[in-house]
Amino acid sequence: MKKKFLFISVCAAIIFISCKKEEDNTLSFNKGFYISCEGKFGGTNASVSFYNSENNTLTNDIYQLVNNAPLGDVLNQIVMAGKKILLVVNNSSKVQIADASSFISSGKINVSYPRFACSLNDQKAFISSGSFSGKVYAFNPVTASIIDSVNVGMGPEKLIISGDYLIVANSGGWDYDSTLSFIDLNTFDLAKTITVADGPTDVITDKNEDIWVYCKGKTVYDETFTNILAQTPAKVLKLDANNYSTLASFDSNNGFSSFGAIERLAVSLQKDTLFVLEGDGIYAVLVDNPSWPADPIIEGSFSGLAVNPANGDLICLKSNGYEAAGEMIIVRNNIQIFKANVGIAPNSVAFK
Repeated sequence: MKKKFLFISVCAAIIFISCKKEEDNTLSFNKGFYISCEGKFGGTNASVSFYNSENNTLTNDIYQLVNNAPLGDVLNQIVMAGKKILLVVNNSSKVQIADASSFISSGKINVSYPRFACSLNDQKAFISSGSFSGKVYAFNPVTASIIDSVNVGMGPEKLIISGDYLIVANSGGWDYDSTLSFIDLNTFDLAKTITVADGPTDVITDKNEDIWVYCKGKTVYDETFTNILAQTPAKVLKLDANNYSTLASFDSNNGFSSFGAIERLAVSLQKDTLFVLEGDGIYAVLVDNPSWPADPIIEGSFSGLAVNPANGDLICLKSNGYEAAGEMIIVRNNIQIFKANVGIAPNSVAFK
């Protein structure tokens, strides 16, 4: 029997909160999660929302509320880094850093075309950068200073830490690539590069430390960008943790490639199930002896997903275009328990 999440709203709330400047000190970010909202390109209206799990409330545009200043243009991702929050603001060419408890700005890193970040510890984090030839920067979130950098492939996107390596998905950016870069965390040198499939954008590990890669595929146009010369489909790959051989390969329902990248992969609390964000919904794949399911467990068009490490809740993000508020939906034990409006084009979650 196919198992679907039932979108039964047992505790739905759409919360619109307006706070005066003198009320900012009442905001609490003790327990819950942050939601990054991209905003409209060129609109300088990127924002962050916070869901408070202690009282089931949601506050929008918290960076503006706390700092009395706009965050910037195109927020690509939000990441926890110890007691700091990293805000990857792509079209403002910066990583904005804020205190994770107060959300008060504490500095920034200026980086050309920043894409995705991850954190090793309180003193070291990493950011992928570049629409063509790519770099990964190591930086200190506390001092807001760059420590080191290393060249990687074209258009680097998502990066994760696995064992002694920082793994980087090289999507090709505005060109083409089909590789993963492995950076030695001890020396911060490029240790190896492996070929996967066209346009890798997302990467994650499961309970066995095997590596799952989402590849968006490739579309080749003529000089006028009006005629398609060649295409390859999007794929989901499973790679062996030890020798990186391909253990499983599935054609994605997303079909052919598109520019841009979102986080399409998440794993369950036990890391035994992979969730894949497709064009028609969210699919669940068992990591042991995987097979591609016939139907999504949640139907619909989503712009991001994440799994709450505290309880296994599935956080689904939905964009309603670049003029309207997006939505955040929490699903627990197959039932929708919360839904609220957030900022424009929500795309990622950081858990506190």
